[in-house]
Formats: sequence, structure tokens, C-alpha cells
Amino acid sequence: MESKKIFGRLIQQLDPFNSQSLKLSFAGNPESTGFLPIDILQAISELVIYVDRNMRIVWANRAAAESVGLRPDELVGRYCYREWFKRDEQCPFCPVRKIFETGEPTEGQTRSPDGRQWHFRGYPLKNEKGEVVRIVEVVEEITERKLAEDTLQSQLELERLVASISTSFINLDPDQIDDAITCALKTIGLFFEVDRSYLFLLRDGGRKADNTHEWCATGIEP
Repeated sequence: MESKKIFGRLIQQLDPFNSQSLKLSFAGNPESTGFLPIDILQAISELVIYVDRNMRIVWANRAAAESVGLRPDELVGRYCYREWFKRDEQCPFCPVRKIFETGEPTEGQTRSPDGRQWHFRGYPLKNEKGEVVRIVEVVEEITERKLAEDTLQSQLELERLVASISTSFINLDPDQIDDAITCALKTIGLFFEVDRSYLFLLRDGGRKADNTHEWCATGIEP
């Protein structure tokens, strides 16, 4: 939350009417800090992109440019939807673009065609009439974090699956065991999205195996 407040204060100091130089200054004396806000924006790992109403990039920090293999000056004048989403026109459901209509900040998550996942925040920059004239996007790549979250979620779902199958065998009559095993194989097959699942019974000290139970997905022959 603290980083969000810092970004907010920096963004409020962007000059929306000077897209060439993109003047940035502290409210006080910049010399008192030793760093200008632009130095801070260039140093952070988050992508910072300053766009006009056509989603054309007016300014971008170093992290934004490096994420698409360019220098910051090379990114200026290009369109965000082309550089990150490989589209020839604006993304039809772009939540950031809607800031021009709502005038309110927004945030969310998205995935680019290369598989990378992003968390974005968009901030409006308004003129003296209160009209949104520019938008600042602050974007963080969350691919590794989402992968870790998905892995953890899969592990939890697998644990619940194992517990559910184990519970289903409690108090079964002997003549119900075979059907329960087949049902368990189906549940496992659907979970892992495979065509078939088997149960083999080893004998002769593990030298031989008998296929005792099998489940096949719809359209798959046993």
C-alpha cells in the first residue's frame, strides 16, 4: 500500500501538457533529496508507461522498455497494445482505456500472448477542466508468483482428491470395491485430464502385472 501511495504522489507531479520533456519535480527543492522523481521511476522494477488517448506511449521507464527488448527512447511513439499484446488495434476490453471515460484509477491482472502475467494499475492525469488527457500505467510482472500460486492450488486440490477417494472406501461392502475403484480411476483421470487410467496388480515378486481395473475417457477405446 505504501508503494501505491508513493506512485500516486509521483504521478500527480507529471506535467500532462509537456509530453516532450515530461517534466517531473518535487513540491519542494529537488536538490534536498539528491534525486528527481524521474530517477526514482527509472530505478524501480515496475513498468511505468505514460500514454495518450490513443494508447500511444509518450514516456516509459527503463523496466518497461527492457520488458520488450527496447530502450526507453525507442518505445516512445509506439502503441502499448502492439508492443505487449501484438495487436494492430486497441484491445477491445482494455480496462486502462476506460479511465478516459470514468476518470477513476483502476487495477487488475492480464496475460500477454507470450504467457507472461501482469498486475497493472492505471492512474488518470487531468487538465484544469477535470478532463483526462493522459494515463499512467504502473505494471508489475507476476508470472512467477502466479505460477507458485497455481502450483500450490493444484497441490491442495490433489490432497482434497486423495482424501475424498480414501473416504469413499470407508465401510464399503466387498462387492462394492470394484465399482469404487473404477469410480476412483475416473476421478483421477478427469483431474489430470488424461485419456485413461489403470490399476495394476503386481505378482511373482513384481515380475508380472495384471491390469485389474481401467477407466477410459469418452471416445477412447479400452
